[in-house]
Order: sequence, then C-alpha cells, then structure tokens
Amino acid sequence: LILYVMGIDISADLPIASLVYVGHFYQAGSSFLTAKLYGVRSIVTDYVRIVSEYLNETGLPEEKGLRLAIRNLGLVRQQDLTEGPEWMWASTMSKPYVLDTEPFTIAGMAAFTFKTSFSFKPLEGEPISDLTYVKSRFRDRVIPQLASALAIAVGLLNEPEIKTLSESMILPTRLHPLLYWGFIDLRVRVLEYNVTKGWYDPVPHAIVRVSRANAYNYPFVWMIAKADHEGSALIYGITPQSLGAWYVDAYKILNDSWAIMPAWGLHSTGPTWVTALVPRVYATVNVKPLKIHVLTDLYNPRIMRRTIEDPRFSTANVWIASNVWPSSYETTTGMLPLYYYAAVSDKRGLGLIGSSLPSKLTITLGIGRRWPVAIAEITNAAPILSALNYAKDLYRLASQRYSTLSTREVRKLSADLMLKYARAHLDKVTALLKSKEYGDAYRYSLIAWSYSARAYADEVMPLYEESVRSVIIFAPLIIVSAYFFERLLLRGKGIRRIFYTVGLEVTLFAAFAVVHPAFWIIPSTLLASLSIGLLILMAVVFWIFYREARDLLSEVSAKILGRHEVTGERIPVILMTLSLSIENMRKRPLRTILTIVPITVFAMAMISLASISPYTAVIATVTDRKAPYWGLLVKNFYGVLESTLDNPTVELISALVGERGVVCPRFWYYPPAVIGHGPYGLIISSNSSARVPAVVGFTSVEAEKLVRRALIKGTTFIDDYQLAIILPSTLAERLEVDVGDEVEFLGMRLVVTGIFSEAVLEAIRDFDGLSVAPMNSVYYPQLHGFAVNLPTVLQPLPLAWEEGVVIMPAGLVEKLGGFISSIGIVLKPNITYSEAEVIARRIAYAIDAVCYASNEAGNVVAYSKVPTFSAVGWEMMFVPFVLTSLNIVVTLLGSIKERTAEIYTYTSVGLSPGGAMLMFIVEFLVYGFLGAIVGYFSGWAASKILRWIGVLSTGFVFNYASVSIVIVIIMVILSTLIAAVYPSYLASRLVTPSLERKWRMPRAPRSIVWEIPLPFRVSSGREAQAILLYLQEYYGGVGSMKRLYRVTTDPKVLKEERKLSFNVWLYPFDAATEQKVELYFIKERKDRWRAILRLRLVKGLRRVWISGSQYSFLNDLRKQLLLWRTLPASEREKYLRMLQEYNP
Repeated sequence: LILYVMGIDISADLPIASLVYVGHFYQAGSSFLTAKLYGVRSIVTDYVRIVSEYLNETGLPEEKGLRLAIRNLGLVRQQDLTEGPEWMWASTMSKPYVLDTEPFTIAGMAAFTFKTSFSFKPLEGEPISDLTYVKSRFRDRVIPQLASALAIAVGLLNEPEIKTLSESMILPTRLHPLLYWGFIDLRVRVLEYNVTKGWYDPVPHAIVRVSRANAYNYPFVWMIAKADHEGSALIYGITPQSLGAWYVDAYKILNDSWAIMPAWGLHSTGPTWVTALVPRVYATVNVKPLKIHVLTDLYNPRIMRRTIEDPRFSTANVWIASNVWPSSYETTTGMLPLYYYAAVSDKRGLGLIGSSLPSKLTITLGIGRRWPVAIAEITNAAPILSALNYAKDLYRLASQRYSTLSTREVRKLSADLMLKYARAHLDKVTALLKSKEYGDAYRYSLIAWSYSARAYADEVMPLYEESVRSVIIFAPLIIVSAYFFERLLLRGKGIRRIFYTVGLEVTLFAAFAVVHPAFWIIPSTLLASLSIGLLILMAVVFWIFYREARDLLSEVSAKILGRHEVTGERIPVILMTLSLSIENMRKRPLRTILTIVPITVFAMAMISLASISPYTAVIATVTDRKAPYWGLLVKNFYGVLESTLDNPTVELISALVGERGVVCPRFWYYPPAVIGHGPYGLIISSNSSARVPAVVGFTSVEAEKLVRRALIKGTTFIDDYQLAIILPSTLAERLEVDVGDEVEFLGMRLVVTGIFSEAVLEAIRDFDGLSVAPMNSVYYPQLHGFAVNLPTVLQPLPLAWEEGVVIMPAGLVEKLGGFISSIGIVLKPNITYSEAEVIARRIAYAIDAVCYASNEAGNVVAYSKVPTFSAVGWEMMFVPFVLTSLNIVVTLLGSIKERTAEIYTYTSVGLSPGGAMLMFIVEFLVYGFLGAIVGYFSGWAASKILRWIGVLSTGFVFNYASVSIVIVIIMVILSTLIAAVYPSYLASRLVTPSLERKWRMPRAPRSIVWEIPLPFRVSSGREAQAILLYLQEYYGGVGSMKRLYRVTTDPKVLKEERKLSFNVWLYPFDAATEQKVELYFIKERKDRWRAILRLRLVKGLRRVWISGSQYSFLNDLRKQLLLWRTLPASEREKYLRMLQEYNP
C-alpha cells in the first residue's frame, strides 16, 4: 500500500527546503487535499530535529550566515505544505515551477515535493555547465538538503503509524464520483466546415494543444498531441471541472503565410473550453485555412503598457491587463471576414490574426473602450504590423474625419494639437527611417501612435457623437417652432394646416441641414431627426388614447360609485393658453416684431460671438515641495499593480526627451512571499543573514542624484548591470559587512559598493512627496501574498529603509523580474525651465500619468491632463441678457395694461390666477422658442460674415454643432421666463386681488367641540336632504379611506333632521385619534338652508385633532360640496328620487 509519494527537486542555492504539493501545471490546491498531508507535517519536525543534530555534529553548514538563515526559517519548511491563503501555495519559490508529484495529488494520493527554498537558479537555461557552481556549494548547501530528504523518506518508510485520513481517501483513483479528483481523458476532433458539402471534414495530423485556461503564458503547462489521419487526438490527464477549465486549440502549418488554425465564422466556433465530470469527454476544434498576419507592439497606447504579471506566479497573478484585443474587418464593406481568428500573447505584446481574406483586411485594436486605439490596413507589403502601421493608419483616419468637420467649422482645440503632434512625429519617423536610425524611428512611432490614438478616440470621434447629440436636442425645437410659425404666420385650416406645418418643418430642417455638419458626415442623422418627430406624434396619439381611456373609466366609475372625483385638467389649460397667446401675438404684429427682435439678436450674439469648446488641457499645479534634483518624474498613482509602467513607456519618453536628459526607469522587486512574513528576500553574508522585504533598482545616473547624498561610505554603481548592491547601515551592521565585501542575494554573489544612512535617504522626498522606497506590500495582497487585516488607512505608505530595503542596479533588478514603478528624467544643466515644461506637457499629453517637474525655484510642478472647457466671449453676454429681459418686462407690462379688460372677461368665465399667469408665461415662452430658432440661423450667417471680414480669428470655435447649443437655448428661454415672472404675477393679481388662494376655517375649536359654518347654501330643504345622500354615498364608498383619514362607522342620514353623522380616524393612525362628524343644514332667512359642520373629539390627541390631517378632511368635504354644484341636472334628480325610497 502506497501511503505517500515524495519528490525531490534540490539545487545548490540554499540548505533550506520547502515541502510543497501545488504546482503551476494543475494549480490544484484545496483544504481537503491539504488535510491528507497533516500527518506528514506533524512528524517531519521530529525527523528534522535528528538532521539538525547531525549537522551540528558535523559543523554544517560552515558559514555563519547560512546557520542563522536555518535558525530563522527552519531547515525544512513543512508549514509550506498548504493551499493558501491566497498565493501561499507557492511557498518560497521565486518563479513558476512544475512538480512531478502533482499528478499523484490529482489522482487522490498524498503527494508532495521536497524543493529548495529561495531557489533562483541563475544559470537555468544557460548553455554552460554549472558543475563548478554545484561543487563549490555542495558541502554547505546540498548535503544538508540531502540529509533532510533522506531523513524524511526513511522516517516515513519506517514510521509504524501515521495519523492520516482513512486509506480510502489516499488510494489512487481514476475519477472520484463525489470529491472530483482524478484524471479524465479528452478526445479532441479537429474539423473543418466544408461549405460545398454543408458538413464537416476531419483535418488529419494537426497539432492539438491543451492548457489550463488561466496559465497560457507559462510555456511548460501545455499538453501537445498530434491528431491521427482521422483528425482525432487523445489527451490524457485533464482534471475535473472543480479543479479548473481547460482550453483546447489546434494548428497545422501549410506554408510561411497560411495555416490551418482555429476559426470563428460560418458554422465554425474556433477553439473550445472544456469542463468535465465523466471519465472521458469529447471536444471539437473548428479550424479553417487562414492567412496569418503578425501583430507586434500590442500595447495600451494610453500608457504604452503590456500586461504586467507577477514574476513569481506568471498568469496565475496578473497585476494589470492591457486588454488589447485585435479584430479584423473587410476593408471595402466593413463586415467580418467569413472566417477569422485572433490569438494574443499580451505579456509579450504579440499577436496573430488569421483571416480567410488574403487582402483588403483592416485590423482594429480595442482596449475595452468605446473607440479602438489602433486601426491598420493590411497589405501584401506589410505582413507584419507594428506601432508605425497603427500610428500612420489611425492618423490618416482621424485627420480625414476631422477635416470633414473642420471644413464645416466644427473644431476642437485639443484635436488640432493632438493631430499636429502626431503629424510632426510621423514626419520624424520618415526621416529617421531614411537615415536607417531604426531605434529612434521605433520610439517616435510609439509617440505618434499615442497622439493619434488620443486624437481619434478622445477628440475627433466625441465631436461626431456631440454633433449627433446636438441634432437630437435641437430637432424637437425645430418641430415645435414650425408649429408656432404656422399658427403665427399662415393660420391654415383643415387639411391646409397640415400641409403648411409639414412645409415649414421641411423648410426649417433643410436650413438646419445646410448649417449643421451632422447631416453631411453621418447619413443616419436625418433618419434620427425624423424619428424624433415620429416620437412626438406617437406621444400625442398616446395622450389622446390615454384621455379617451381615462374618460371611459371615469364614466364607468361614476355609474357605480357616483360622480365624486375632483379633477384638474392642466394640459387643456396649457393648450388653451397657447392658442390664446399666439392669437394675441397675431392681433398685435408690431408689438410681436419689437419683442422678438431683441430675443433673436441675443440668441444670434451668443451663437456668433460667444464660444464654448471642450478640450483636453494639461494643467500645471505648483506645489511647495522641493524637487530632489533638476529633472522630471513620471508616475502613475503609487506605482504598483495597476499603476505600474512598462518598457515601451520608457522608449516613448526617451524619444520625447531626446538629448536634453537621461531617462532613468526605477524598478521595484518584491521577493517570494513567506507565510506570516510576506515578501522575504534572504540576503546572506559569511557572518550573518537577514530579511529583505523589497528591492529598488536605480540607474547609475539617478543613483548619483538620489543615493549619493545618503552614502556613509562607498560609491554608487558603474553601470546598470553591475553585480553590486548598496545596503542600509543597520542591515550592513547586522550582516557584519563593509564596502567591498560580498553578499549572496537572489541567487547571485553581489559586491557591496556602498552603505547609506537610512535617516538621510528617508529625508529625501521624491517629486510626489513620498519616499523613494517601494510601497509597503501589506496594503496590497497581490504583492504581499496574503491579505493582512489593517485598520482603515487613508493612504498606503512606503516601506521604511530601516526595514531592510536594498538598492541594486536597475538592469539587474529588471532581469530578476522587477517592474517599473516610475520613470525619472535627469535633465542636463543647460536645459531651461521653459524647455523642461515643454517636455512635461508633451509627456502628460502622451500617457495617462502625472509628470512632475522642478522649476527654477526648485519646487515641484505637477502636470496632469484634465478635460475642461474654453469659454470665449461670454463675459459680453451679460449686457444683451439684461437688455433682452428688460425689453420683455416693459413689453409685458404694456400688454397687461392694454389687456386688463380682456383679463376680466376671462375671469368672468372661470380663469384662475394661475391660468392668468400661465397665459403670459406661455406667450413669452413662444417668443423664446421662435427667437432661439431664428437667432440660431442668424448667428450662423453672422459668424460667416464676421469671419469673412476678419473680425473673428481663425481659432474661434463656434457653438452651432455642439451640445453647448443647449446653453444658448436655455439662456434665451430663461431670459424670457425670468422677465415674464413679475408681469405675470401682476396679471394674476387682477384675477384675485387679495391673492387668497386657500380656504380658511372661520372658527377655532372650543374644548373638544368644533363647530364650523361652511360657505355653502341651498335654496330648499329637499335639496339639502339630497346633498346628504350624495355625501353618504361618498363616505360609504370611495371616500371612506384616504391617505390622511379613514371613516370608521357607516354614514347615517337623518332625513327629517337633515343631518349626516359618522366617525373618522385621523392620521397618524397609531395615535388613535377619533372624532364624531355631524353635518346638518339650518334654515336661514329668505327660505335658504346653510351647511353647518360639528366635530367632536371622541378619543386621542387634541394636537392631532387640530393638525393638518383635520384640514385634509375638511378640505375634502368642501370639495364634495362644491362638486355638487357642477353635477348635471339628471344627476341631481337621481338623488332627489332617492329621497322618496330612502328609509334608514
């Protein structure tokens, strides 16, 4: 019976070993699988104790530093035999690895590997012998590992009993039906859709590849098989779905430009993903012969960055993805090819595009945003596409589309700037290629691509969208204005009215199409405008249907429950006032002209003389911080994870800086994470060892500027690849080393060239105000290896130099897997601040990061890109605004004086104060609409004339095709509405001089009784009885439950006493405030009857009884009494007839 399987993978790097069972091939770790190894973890300690005694007796290892490392970390790290948390399954490993024992684990057995800790294997993959390296380290580093491995193996073989799970849980299993471990066979068929036959043909002898879906960038995780003559391949060893999905594709090379490869298209689904639960599963890869096009420089041009992965985990821990994905389209039609495919290695910035079209193919690169960041047309002359192709084709497209807009005077300041920069750098590339300076040509291609991408995606295409949006906003104004013009000028009737309105609509839209560029650049704009008119028409139709349906329901409700609904028809009132307003305008044509002319002139002035232009600006913010040296710094937030930069960014900045300075990328490296510690780099001297949490990589030039000032002894680096290290003084003391001594770190022997003061270097602040040390990894679980519970922190902080952060040459740190956190630029002394500012602005425009610079006073100036607006001429608009408003006020006051008798006439037929006010407001709203539409076209014509005679500069950006036209419309209409408020208020005073709009109760309550005479009288006692029956019907039906009161007893009418009584609860109902209501009529002189209401508080709170809930009940009762007056005679007769039959 096999209880455990142990693998051995040792190197001569360190005498310490880790026990691991999760590798990068399957990455199959779980708490249940870890539980199988608890027995090993519990007894390995005993075996290691024996080995430690042996090493003490033999004096191994001889180096004090190695002995201290063993004392701190342990000789064998059995605690690393775990699946987590987070990325702790990789233990102390510095790079991805494959375990020979992992298949045993997948089979359900208890298997692990004895693997050297902190093994960087610097000579791995090098074509030289490392035998000398091993011999020199064999005694101190290999023998302790062999002794430990032998002790564990022999101990487990001779252990009488191991506490573990039941034997059934560690027996090798083909496939466990419940716990989902074991192996599954995958039968893959490679098929090609035959268009002629309408079915699939097998593709023989294709290469089939299978990999875990999240590990494709690590080359040693692929399983490869060759399909047989029937196009079938059998893959052994994939895992059940609980342990991950599997990606399957297939290829067959035909020649140097064509290959059979996965294809998407007609009846073809390309590669496939497999999740399995049964012993054998089947998968199909649909392929097609496609022409291959190679794509290079697949970066995100907004920051010129590829996908950045953790060097310790590869694809298993992606820090930031570039999200670059290529798509192919037929150039002439814009359609997808019949068959196509794309494959991307985003870590390396490479990709393949396969297409059934041999030529006339256009490639776009997207990064998950609205617009693509690259467009390239494939020709036979360019089988390989690079940044230069993306820059040239994207610039051509952006400039063509922008010229279409600019010829119609639709421009954007930042679009002009971006296209200017892109054109200048493309010209520079052409000159460099002619002189065969290919390195500089590549760098300038990156700059041209960045500027072209921003010009297209951020400047030009938003202008297209804005033009369409302005049409959509303006179209309803034209439609409404056409109706106003027809009512004001033509006044057609019947069918002529329709023809006149349609004719005016067509005329105005034709004029709008001449003025607005959207109709010329986007053919569907006219259709969008017509659809708006159709929506307005549909809204009118729906409103008519709604009115008819509501009236029908009200009629049915009235037949069943009586006519008790009080409705206020707002829309009919508005339509009536609109008709009256236009009629008044027709009656007084001279006044209408004199009123509309100032409004039109105001709108025309805002169109032709005022401008609002959105643009992207680089804002300079001067701080009180002092710069560490004369130069610049490019940094994206804190410089870690999603804020990292990349080598293409360095190339781009190098071209922008040129000979005016030295570009110095800074690299940060976090060593492998150790459980309980986080990143743990073991630095060893002959006398001691210590932990290093992070490494900073400076170039030799920047190290002279930053580190030189903090050095206690020694010097900085000679070059960027020198095998050297600079230590903090406390770490040097702990290691007992001095300048010139050697230390071992990250698998290399490094010479200590300098020792610096932590306090001095801590006092040197970077351009962003932080220390130049790396950020503390505890704030970032992806860096730290596991999450740390921290109190709420407003801002992550860098590591302290006292914690053991070391400095190494930048090139060396890059080779270890370090990432670029920021990019320093050391300027030459003869460079002026104005030149430095130009560089900083160019960099800020080119990449999405902040560029810091030092000014003449030594202070830091931050340059960042922000969207903003350029407003020109609006300071002159205040005077026309005031004059227009005053003109409207004077006109309205005169109109009110002229139409006083007319207002009294409307009052006599029921015009309310609100209706009178609305009548004048609507009239001047019509003025506003008409003035805005006429002013728009007049402003366009005036701008043409002013430009022609030279009054307006060529840089003036007009408003008539942007969304800012809404501001013009709002200001015009607002000027009319604001001016109309006071005169309209005076008109409402003529209707109700006292402005008493709310009924007040004439008497206050006395104790718990409240008797209120109601302002309601009837001419006979019989009608009074009928009203009581009408109210009984209401309070026994629809009026029994309202939001602020509820009727709790059935209403009763005492016919002879002419009295109605019932009980009511008032809101809030949980206060249990109840009152008794009695409504009765008393006879007055001249044989008239008056309504009296008596309320008596039965229980509850008096303050609730006299609160707003009571007013709601009384107001509702008053409205029902008033509604009785409006009932048709037939309805009143119905209640009079009910008196004869009523017998309570």
